[in-house]
Amino acid sequence: MDLSGADLSAVDFTEANLKGAVLNQCSFRFAKFDNAQLFGASMQTCDLRGVSFRGANLSEIDLQHSQLNPIGIIGMKTGKKARDWPSDLSGATAIAANLRSADMRGVILSNVSLDRADLSFVDFTDAEISGMTMNSAKTERTKFPPLE
Repeated sequence: MDLSGADLSAVDFTEANLKGAVLNQCSFRFAKFDNAQLFGASMQTCDLRGVSFRGANLSEIDLQHSQLNPIGIIGMKTGKKARDWPSDLSGATAIAANLRSADMRGVILSNVSLDRADLSFVDFTDAEISGMTMNSAKTERTKFPPLE
């Protein structure tokens, strides 16, 4: 399945089987991939801000150059930023995933497995990483949140 370039914002992909799907250069703002199977999918250069991947299988996924940092929510009455809406990967499995150069600032990564993933040039600044594992991951020039 190749949906490259599509605007799939706010689509609910909960429990969808998207193994090996090609979804490059798509907009998925506020989409939901909870418990979805994305094993080996390609989501290069995607807008994934505000997306939920809770419990999803992201093993061998390619998120190279994708943007997952929080998206600002604008207040209807004030026109000013009311809050940030983070992307949530809590409990996801992303073994051997290609996250090279992905923007993960402020992303919720609680209890995520990034073992053997390519995390080169990834920015995890302000990310929630409690319980995250990354055994044997590549971390060339990776930015992590400061230790408390």
